[in-house]
Amino acid sequence: RWGLSFTGALGKALENLRARTKKGPSADRRWEHHPTGCGESCWKDRFDAVRIAVFPKLVATRKRPDGVAEQGGHVVAFATTSCVLASMSKNALGLCFMGDTLNLQMSLRDPKQLLTSIPMRLMKMKDPQSGSRHPLESAASEGMVWRWMPYSPGGPPLHSPGEFSVPVDQGEVDAILEAAENGRAVPVFTQTLKAASGVSSATFLKVKEQGNSLFKAGEFMKAVSAYNAALREDGVPPADAAVVHSNAAQALLKMAEADPSTCKPLAAEALKRANEAVGLDPTNVKAYARCAAACDLLEEHEAASEFRQHQARCQAAAEATQQARRAEAEQRRQQQEEQRKKMAAAMEEKARCDALLERERELERRRAKEDAGDLGQAEAV
Repeated sequence: RWGLSFTGALGKALENLRARTKKGPSADRRWEHHPTGCGESCWKDRFDAVRIAVFPKLVATRKRPDGVAEQGGHVVAFATTSCVLASMSKNALGLCFMGDTLNLQMSLRDPKQLLTSIPMRLMKMKDPQSGSRHPLESAASEGMVWRWMPYSPGGPPLHSPGEFSVPVDQGEVDAILEAAENGRAVPVFTQTLKAASGVSSATFLKVKEQGNSLFKAGEFMKAVSAYNAALREDGVPPADAAVVHSNAAQALLKMAEADPSTCKPLAAEALKRANEAVGLDPTNVKAYARCAAACDLLEEHEAASEFRQHQARCQAAAEATQQARRAEAEQRRQQQEEQRKKMAAAMEEKARCDALLERERELERRRAKEDAGDLGQAEAV
């Protein structure tokens, strides 16, 4: 009817948005940065979210004004139509500020304005197409395009160690800040992954906790039943499912040790459950230990030794990750301390210059007053 296809109309709309973007703040003023390094979009024209989504280069070229280099990948929260938050996956305090702003301040102040509470990861991926590209496909480099994916620390597809989570409640915010202030390893939470996968966390955690309570009470069979019920919840994240399978394996091992007549069948089931946990989360140290314990009961000593080797390697990797995080935290602390010293020196220099300028002004005022007095005497004579 109008002689224009949907794709053509979309292309025109993007051209208009691109022109509107260029007329807005200059490149160095497109982001307002919090001291933690988290940036907030500055267009404030109700197109911030769509602008960042379709022009991801605006995020990729974002730089902190203090010059502090950040590690990790780009993490973005599309908070409202006029507010986008951006930080890096290995900036614990930046992500903490993002979570506090997104999940505590904005969601409580005006939840109807919130677009989504799920942070997104910006990734550069191979372009599956050749030739002409859809208007919404944004080229990253030769043969590569930008892609948005739900963010979870250390999650797929990169599985990058040393990443931090975006807190979802006051407890997580306080835990992160307390750890940072006291020089301890910053905790990493998994709620972000739960939110992205649509898990009813309250139901899952409630049933899982019932299993844990039954385990502590020595009701191992009932504990296994509760763990199985928790796993029947839809969309349980792999890491959480691994923990529950591993807990079920431990309950089965307790029953196997208590009853020699059923030891072997229960140990075999424990090995199966612990092995499922390993498959879901290869970093679960306890799952390897429970695989080894089950193999001991089954008199599969060679397999038990192999599982313990995996356990040792996994533990070493976890410790190395913690050390890397501590080193990164110390590096950030030193950078922030250096920045504070520079700012303090600059403020001191400014105060000195202001004081010197004020003295010069006072001298000028005195000279002017003296000159006025001399002129008055001369006129009187």
